[in-house]
Amino acid sequence: MFLSKPSIKYSIIFGKLNTNRQHSFFIGYKSYLNPSKIIEYLKGDVIFMDSKGMLEMKKWAVVGATPDPNRFGYKIYKKLKRNGYDVYPVNPKYSEIDGNTVYSTIEDLPEKPEVVNFVINPEIGIKILESLKNMNIENLWLQPGTVSKEILNYTENHNINAVRSCVLIELDD
Repeated sequence: MFLSKPSIKYSIIFGKLNTNRQHSFFIGYKSYLNPSKIIEYLKGDVIFMDSKGMLEMKKWAVVGATPDPNRFGYKIYKKLKRNGYDVYPVNPKYSEIDGNTVYSTIEDLPEKPEVVNFVINPEIGIKILESLKNMNIENLWLQPGTVSKEILNYTENHNINAVRSCVLIELDD
């Protein structure tokens, strides 16, 4: 029903079908959908986030960055840097990654990031969301494995844009 000729790329975060049966769905991968068809079938309270739009923002923080090159926190941090992003690693366990300062918390960053990328367990992530809200950070990128119902509810209730997708894959396009 949604797979007509693709026009704009969206990652759908949360939605309910506009029928008598209400369905919640989560799509954590790239979807090529016709936006007019989506809107035709979905209620107006659905949160859409254009992953390409978020990738156009160049100041990022990677929460869960690590100096271990075998871990996703390192791979994501390095990939963003290689692609021209200003990236701040955040992890209280480390002081530096490849000679760059690692910050213990989001509040310790020298400037406010446009996007925060979670590469952490959702139980830790839910505790960090309050800092994002307090700092008026409106964009959150949730890597696979970082999502929980509590995080999604929080982002919805506090108007934080959230994309569920792998930035490593998105930057390969």
